[in-house]
Amino acid sequence: MSKIELPKEKHVGHLTLLRRARTITPKEFNALSFAERLEIVRLSDGRAKYNLILEAADGRELVRALPAQDIYVLIKDLGMEDVSELIALASAEQVTSFIDLDAWDRDSMDGSKALKWLVLALEEGEESILQRFRELDFQMLVLILQKFLTVTQGLEVLLDEDAMQEGAGAGNIYQVRFRDSESAKVIGEMLDILYRRDQAFYMQLMEGVRSELSSLLEEDVFQERSLRLMDLGFPHPDEVMEIYARIDPRSFDPALFDRSVGLSQMEGTPPGFVLTVGRARNLLAQVFEAGVSENTAWELSFLLNKAMVADSVDMGERSQVQGELEIVYGYLNLALEQFCGNDVQKAAALFDRTYLLALFRFGFNLTLTLQSRASEVRRSTVGPYLDGPYAALVSALMSPKPLYFSGLEEGGRPAVTRPFASLEEVERCSIWLEEIEAQRRLFEKHFSFDLPGPDDLDLAGCLPDDARQITLSDFFLTALANRICGRPFLPQPVPREDLQPIHEKVNENRRIASWLRRETLTWIDTLESQAASFVEFCLEIWDEEFCPLDPDQLDPRYIGGLIIRMS
Repeated sequence: MSKIELPKEKHVGHLTLLRRARTITPKEFNALSFAERLEIVRLSDGRAKYNLILEAADGRELVRALPAQDIYVLIKDLGMEDVSELIALASAEQVTSFIDLDAWDRDSMDGSKALKWLVLALEEGEESILQRFRELDFQMLVLILQKFLTVTQGLEVLLDEDAMQEGAGAGNIYQVRFRDSESAKVIGEMLDILYRRDQAFYMQLMEGVRSELSSLLEEDVFQERSLRLMDLGFPHPDEVMEIYARIDPRSFDPALFDRSVGLSQMEGTPPGFVLTVGRARNLLAQVFEAGVSENTAWELSFLLNKAMVADSVDMGERSQVQGELEIVYGYLNLALEQFCGNDVQKAAALFDRTYLLALFRFGFNLTLTLQSRASEVRRSTVGPYLDGPYAALVSALMSPKPLYFSGLEEGGRPAVTRPFASLEEVERCSIWLEEIEAQRRLFEKHFSFDLPGPDDLDLAGCLPDDARQITLSDFFLTALANRICGRPFLPQPVPREDLQPIHEKVNENRRIASWLRRETLTWIDTLESQAASFVEFCLEIWDEEFCPLDPDQLDPRYIGGLIIRMS
């Protein structure tokens, strides 16, 4: 079994007592109070949480005291069939929540998924199965059965004199036709238990299956499901898009969203999985480590639920839930870092007293500000021609929810796009956008030529011969090559026969000649000082792909940074 870590704090009423954190044995774990064990289990994750439940002397009570979302995420994470005992330990209300969360596609129930939960919940003795059926939502049970069987004969048999003379009982009153043999076996066993143990309930259930109009019943069950999910903190889909409402980050004041005034105490135990931050070591993670109040945990749970509904996240898919957690954590962390710097105590206080939805919106809108700038660039004349990392940055920012392109960082790790996680990433993107905006000014305001649109770019007889392969660095270096040859600074394709003399002039020990680098940077600085990094980027292309070549090996197919006319 996994190690059981004793928390360094113990809460007694309104007091917080400090103690030595240490690893404890299962016996010591079971000797703790129920509240302490519940808190340890709630804040554990994955296999560790599962092992704690199995190790507990009162696992059933612990499971039923946990939020349904916690148990649901745990079951889906570890696999339903592998931890079926958790489903059997869950209350009827929790099982109903599992079906509510997993067995619906919009407003239509997936009968196969619902039946799977039902079967795993009934892996106990007949008395427990009977009690479970009585506790589960009756209309939901009727709807599940309707997905698999049709009642072809019912109470009208009581009017049949022959049947009555033969002593018709509940067992042969109802005749059914199953959808398939597999469901017939499973459901048949359930109905047999009900018939033998509680004929009144059996007949009520069968009459419901026979008489309820499926379409109306499904609508009623769906509405009841929506109400149950609201009790779990899941809003109606029509009410969630406010989470992505636009605000002006420059005028945002957290004090206007103080939730400490008139705050009511939430009942029950908040889900613990919302407090797992994985490997993140940012300010928010430190706030979580310091501990958050139950009300704040509820607030975070409601925010996550709202985000998952807004983004159509399947709560049964652990990867989707984890991805949504990263998005929510990221935006919250942006807000904390913006207003608190690296001060953990200040951040914890802000997190505990401010509506988290407001902090989430602030963080999200910080990234929208970047997206707005990226959109301006993309619509400009330089938009189609941005070079690799600049194009990747703009593309990532133009995602429905702006993403961070890690290729902006140094370190050589593979570049990925992912949700924003820190204010440093926002600031890094802003700096790179400033460079792109400087490139735009350089080409649109300072150079004596206009960039043609990709459809108007004539590359007949040239290499590259596809406008999609041309970037701003190609235009700049081609114009620079023409200038070196004594021609105007224009991105007209360079004749192939000029490659060797250009190579000779720009080359100095297989690197860009120092005089060329110096003169070019000085000239650009007089036009647009913020464009120096772009020029360095361009010259680096010649440094790597042109200058190291031998003069007799200047094959246009392998030379970067030039548009070459072959004929």
